[in-house]
Amino acid sequence: MKKKYKVESFNRDHRQMVAPQISPVARLEFGAHTLYKYDLRLCKPNADYIPPPTMHALEHILALELREQLDGVWDLSPMGCMTGFYLSVLDCPDAAVIRTVLRRCLQAVADAEEIPAANEAECGNYRFMDLDEAKKRARALLQTL
Repeated sequence: MKKKYKVESFNRDHRQMVAPQISPVARLEFGAHTLYKYDLRLCKPNADYIPPPTMHALEHILALELREQLDGVWDLSPMGCMTGFYLSVLDCPDAAVIRTVLRRCLQAVADAEEIPAANEAECGNYRFMDLDEAKKRARALLQTL
């Protein structure tokens, strides 16, 4: 019998995942609100990954753009395996809405001329970003997402 973990992604068979894909993976209800956690899988696990400097650039732009495009964004967290992000958002149970917003945000990445908050005062490793590769990755994702 396979061990069950308290981390929901550890319980998913990564060999069966397809990418790109947006999947609701958890929800937490409190009062009149629900926090939804989405798996924004941008690369097929164990077949591809986003290099860390590219991931860091994507994170900066997407973190800002998602909050501009969608109310209730709580957090955008890069996956340690570098195959995507986790997005936590209040009161948005519809993955189709997340997909539409993510596509608009990826277009913003593709069109970006700079990375927001990419300086010593606002980022702990501001030199470790690759905007050109982030733009290329965003363009490729827009073709398939």
